Amino acid sequence: MHGPTSRGQVVAAVGVLLVVVAPLSAVSVPPSVLGATQPAEQVDSCRTIDEPGAYELAGDVSGTAADACIRVAASDVVLDGNGHTVAGRNASATGVLVARGETASATAEGALTNVTVRNLTAANWSDGVALGTLDGGGSDLRVADIAVRENRRAGLRLSNAENVTARNVTATGNGDGVTLWETRNSTLRTVAAAGNGEYGVSVLTVSRENTLRNVTATGNGGDADRGAGVYFSTDTGDNVLVDARVGDNRGTGVRFSDSFGNTVRDGVVAGNDDAGVFGVPSYEDALRNVTATGNGGPAVGHEPSESASAFVAERLRLGDAASVSFDAGPVGVERADATDLPEPPRPLASEDGVSLSGVESGVTTTLSVDDAADSSLWRYDGTDWAQVAGASADGDSGTVSGTVTGDGTVVALDGTAPSGPESEDGQSGPSDESEQRGQDEERDETRETDGETPGDGTLVVQATTDDDFSYLFVVDGDAEGVETDDVAADSGDSVVDNGDGTVTVVGSTGSNAGDAFEVDGEVVEFYTPASAADYVLELDGEDVTDEIPEPNEE
Repeated sequence: MHGPTSRGQVVAAVGVLLVVVAPLSAVSVPPSVLGATQPAEQVDSCRTIDEPGAYELAGDVSGTAADACIRVAASDVVLDGNGHTVAGRNASATGVLVARGETASATAEGALTNVTVRNLTAANWSDGVALGTLDGGGSDLRVADIAVRENRRAGLRLSNAENVTARNVTATGNGDGVTLWETRNSTLRTVAAAGNGEYGVSVLTVSRENTLRNVTATGNGGDADRGAGVYFSTDTGDNVLVDARVGDNRGTGVRFSDSFGNTVRDGVVAGNDDAGVFGVPSYEDALRNVTATGNGGPAVGHEPSESASAFVAERLRLGDAASVSFDAGPVGVERADATDLPEPPRPLASEDGVSLSGVESGVTTTLSVDDAADSSLWRYDGTDWAQVAGASADGDSGTVSGTVTGDGTVVALDGTAPSGPESEDGQSGPSDESEQRGQDEERDETRETDGETPGDGTLVVQATTDDDFSYLFVVDGDAEGVETDDVAADSGDSVVDNGDGTVTVVGSTGSNAGDAFEVDGEVVEFYTPASAADYVLELDGEDVTDEIPEPNEE
């Protein structure tokens, strides 16, 4: 026989019941769980999503909304575009906006969390896809597999956001491709930004501790002086750009302005119309294991009026010719043609040199030479030649290295025979200029002289050694990856439309393998940090390696 139930027991039982039947909106549920536990609600027109749940586009959506076509104003939402397009006809609105609305705030109560937008295209808006606004943002937001094109301001814009993950983003023909504004602790992975009017990727205004990985920025910038492939500006710090390919932009490759402590690592900056890397100013932004070559301006430069501008460099490579490393300072770096200098004290060991400016402390400089054991480093300061003290040669790597403590052009000279009418030992040296400069004076004259470069056919980038390398080439026309009997383009190789009738192909190969592309048009430039012995270019089976110029090569 049961005894009487007390009032306290009844209250406890009701409390348990309330927990069991608590509505879904009171619980933060991962979007993956939402999508798996309930059918997605169909979206077939512009609307506001203000309840948690799974949503999907039923087809293409277009509109002229004054604010946003599709606004996600609730947490715990998945919006799947199913490959459809959100198209605009009003440049002042946003295609897809993740933000609470006019009452949005940056506080924990106002910020959205746990929202995913994926698998859609947003075109012809002010911002294509925007996470957060200047008035409020969110955290733990995700974007994946989106294309944003021909949007007036930005393709993808992150504002007042943190812990955002963006993956597989293609941004073409926008004002800016991808913009981060006051964004923190976020990761962008596999971003292709091409043919955007000003910047491919811009990290702006107190954006901190973000990571941008596997970024391709090509063909960005127009007539504006500020255009660049990648741009860090206005109190941005501690961001990392890694595995980036920044090339063929109509301006600077990577530009820094009032930024500090950002790092560019393991990337290639090549074939840009202006400087490879430029500070306006930079405050100890770092370049680590970066290749900067074939740009229209210096590899590293600074605004002349910004005396406080400073970079840090560790293994900054100028193609396969040279590399430099230095602590924070206003150092400018440019690849130089040693044959343009006045007659050196000894024959040149290589035609390549490095021009340094703004040297305040030591710059470790390494040059590649054919015969390292008999080479030494020298610096021409505009008036006199001086040998770099303490330089050392490495016969295994074919390099000679030393610490340079002043401005000038650094070259490698042959240490075996002095030149000039009379040497230090009183013996006559070679007096003919061609002998003084050695066999390296011979230039590559195998390139076609009719003004045309190869094209229209199957171009194969073939590795000839076990070494892996990346490459970039530009086609005045079109290109696509293909498979031949022996090689095929890899899934990681990309063809990016620059929006001006050209495409940039970015890829990698190695281990005696190769990639193949069907080219419709001329291959106007090709760049790789690999040495000449590591690869060959073949067009329809014919070697055209020496017929395709490097970027900005005259």
